[in-house]
Amino acid sequence: MDLTITDWFGYNLPPKERMRLIKEAGFSGIIGFMWTDMFDNNYKSFPEYARNAGLYIENMHAMWAGANDLWIDNLDGQNFMEEIINNIKICESYDIPTIVMHPECKNGIQYAELPDDFNVGLERLKRIADTAEQFNINIAIENMARPEYLDCIFENIKNLLDEVKFMEQILIRTVSLNDVNDIQKHCFVRNTLEEVEKRISENIEKQNNGSIIQYVAEVDGHVVGTMTLGKENHPLYAHRCGLGDVVVGGEYQGKGIARKIFEQCVDYCRNNGIKIITDSVRGGEPAEQVYHKLGFIEYGRLKGGIVESWNDNKEYDHVFLCYIV
Repeated sequence: MDLTITDWFGYNLPPKERMRLIKEAGFSGIIGFMWTDMFDNNYKSFPEYARNAGLYIENMHAMWAGANDLWIDNLDGQNFMEEIINNIKICESYDIPTIVMHPECKNGIQYAELPDDFNVGLERLKRIADTAEQFNINIAIENMARPEYLDCIFENIKNLLDEVKFMEQILIRTVSLNDVNDIQKHCFVRNTLEEVEKRISENIEKQNNGSIIQYVAEVDGHVVGTMTLGKENHPLYAHRCGLGDVVVGGEYQGKGIARKIFEQCVDYCRNNGIKIITDSVRGGEPAEQVYHKLGFIEYGRLKGGIVESWNDNKEYDHVFLCYIV
C-alpha cells in the first residue's frame, strides 16, 4: 500500500533533507504546499527534490489566505482566483495531478460573513474549473468552515460544468471578411452591412500591417462577439494597447464570452511585450462593471465628460480604465 505524508511535518529542515527522511521512513509520496520555504523560492526545485528521492507528488495545496475574497466583487478576490489559476498551470508544468484549495476559510476564530450574492464566487470557480479542465488537473476542496458555501457549490455544480463545456466550444480567432454578416447581425446591429464590411476591411488592412489585432468569438459556426487591440505608435507608449469594439451579441451575453476573448487579448499582450491595456466607458452603465470583473482598475474619471446630444443631452462620467498585464 502506498503511503503519503505532508511535506511539512513540523521541523525546519532543508527541502532535500526532508525528502530523504520521508523516503527513509517508508513513504511513497508527498503532499506539498504552494508556499513556505520548501521551494527554496523556486517552484522547479520541489518536484525535482521529491522525485530524486524516489517520491511521487500526490497533490499540491494552494494558498488559503484570502479565500473569502473569492466571493466578493473586489480586486483581492480577482487576485486570489488568478493565483489559483496560476497554481493549476504550475501543477500541469510539473506533472502534479491534483491541486487542493479552500473555497473559503475561517479568519482566526471568526467565520466569514456570507456574501449577498454567490454569483461572483461561482463565476470565479467556473474559471478555475475551466482552467483545470483545460490542463487536465483535478481539484480537491477541503476545510469548509461554512456549509452554506459547500451547499452553493454542489447546488450549482451542474450549471458550472455545463458552462465549462460551453466555454470549450467557443473558438477565439482573428477576424476575416467572411465574418461580416455575423458581426453585423450580432455585434454592430445599428450599422448597415456596408458600413460593417468597410470597417472590417479597414481593420484587416491594419491587422496586416501590425497596428491592430481584432479577435472574434465563434459559437456553432457563427461569430457572436468581437474585441480589438490597437497598438500605440509613439515609442514612449509602445508598452500600451487600447481596447476597443468590445461587443457580445445580446443573447450570448453573460456566458463568459467577453472574458474568453479578453484572455486571448491578454495572452497576445504577454507574448508581445505589452504591459498595459487601456479603455474608457460611460460611468454607471453595465459595461463599467464588466470591465471591473475583467480585472480593470479605474485611474481617472471626468465628471460629465460624455454627453449624448441625440439623447436629450444625457450626461455620463467618462471613466478611464486600465489592466496591468
